[in-house]
Amino acid sequence: MELGIVGAGWRAEMWISLINKLQGVHITAVLCRNGARGEELHGRYGVPIVSDAASLCASGCSAVLVCVSKQNNCAVAREYLSRGLRVLCETPAGMNEGERAALLHYGADKLQFAEQFPLQPRFAALKKCLEGGALGAVHTLWLSCCHGYHAAALARFLLDTCGEVPEVHVLRTQDDYAETQWRGAPREGVHAHDRLVSLLSFGRKRAFIDFSHAQYFSAIRADRVLVQGTHGELLNGSGMRLVQGEAAALSMQPIYGGQGCDLGAPDLISISLNGEILYRNPFCGLRLSEEEIGMASCLMRACEAFSGRAAGYPAAEAALDAAIAQNMSALSAR
Repeated sequence: MELGIVGAGWRAEMWISLINKLQGVHITAVLCRNGARGEELHGRYGVPIVSDAASLCASGCSAVLVCVSKQNNCAVAREYLSRGLRVLCETPAGMNEGERAALLHYGADKLQFAEQFPLQPRFAALKKCLEGGALGAVHTLWLSCCHGYHAAALARFLLDTCGEVPEVHVLRTQDDYAETQWRGAPREGVHAHDRLVSLLSFGRKRAFIDFSHAQYFSAIRADRVLVQGTHGELLNGSGMRLVQGEAAALSMQPIYGGQGCDLGAPDLISISLNGEILYRNPFCGLRLSEEEIGMASCLMRACEAFSGRAAGYPAAEAALDAAIAQNMSALSAR
């Protein structure tokens, strides 16, 4: 795929760095209107830099990746769709109902969204585990690893609720802790961060989403993923289930290269459940983080959708997750 990139922020740079490691995807140009930033990206990654949409379209791209602010996502995506290009857009799919409705007019072969969480290795493996019936009928999920539309997408994916619209309840509080990392330098001392606990009720299934503002960047706030079913539960990949009426241990185990006497560099190979391989890293050898593996999988999924071979994560799916996130945010503000 010949890909143009719109935007030059930290997320766009993550994509540029990743795509430079992948086969089958080539960056034709990056649209950046800040001259100094453009020179920085060109010098670091060797990508061509352009300063306007016409030049980006003339660079030979067949699709564009939109990495702009959330507020501008919809307008920028529609601009390039109107120019006849396919669009892979960062989430969310619109900031309000009107924007989401406008994006629903575009088919999956024209517009895709980059929702990486369900494609990250641990969640792809967990989904395979649940589909295999290890926990019986799954009904409850507790997520403390991602926010808003990402959490909604992941909850719907793991609970397999399809297009059901949940009833939403929220509790908002303050979470005090020291910042250990940030996109820049962390602030010293202890700070209060907004913490939102949401209940998404899908009838007989439910998801609790617990997330604090700085959690993505915290080394002292661990992720927690609890899945409960009729015959067992898993907490962060370990748990118990019933087997022929007896309790038995379950454990999901990631397998890495580059450990012990292995002379290679650290690299995820696979994830297994009690010895059965659930997930194989399709990008093994590139030494990608789980976030990067999810992003790379988004690209491959978009390529398949653009060619009509798969549905991917189209506007209808992304709009539902964005609407759920907006509902959570609106209720927390009351």
